[in-house]
Amino acid sequence: KGLLTGNPLIHMRCVLEDGAAHEVDSSAEAFQAAAIGAFEQFYSEAGPVLLEPLMMVEVTFPSEFQSQSLQTLNGREGSIQSTQAVSGDTSLVQAIVPLRRMFGYSSELRSVTQGQGEFSMEFKEYSQMPQQKQEELMTEYRGRKREDR
Repeated sequence: KGLLTGNPLIHMRCVLEDGAAHEVDSSAEAFQAAAIGAFEQFYSEAGPVLLEPLMMVEVTFPSEFQSQSLQTLNGREGSIQSTQAVSGDTSLVQAIVPLRRMFGYSSELRSVTQGQGEFSMEFKEYSQMPQQKQEELMTEYRGRKREDR
């Protein structure tokens, strides 16, 4: 578990280069306590950040709703990658959007396209979460930890 929000750690590697055991003072518990202490020290020094999944989103809709459809993506921190006409009066937009911003999107899209818009999404990559959102999640996590005590 990560110390920022309790989520799993990725892209982290620790190498123990040396250690010594003593017949009297060495125990499994002592080594475990030393490992935890070392991890906590170096974890902070490493400057950990929170990553979030970004999704490649494709939205298809009647061209008359292009402005409204683009606004829905921009309002969800979307980065428009391309827009194109796919046939007659139908448009396709590709955008990269944080997954955390996609909840409830189908309802919003239906609303602005009179039920005629469709979308699909697939995982693209992990990216560093905006600093303000990281701080919100860390504050929330610290509050939950205090409640659990």
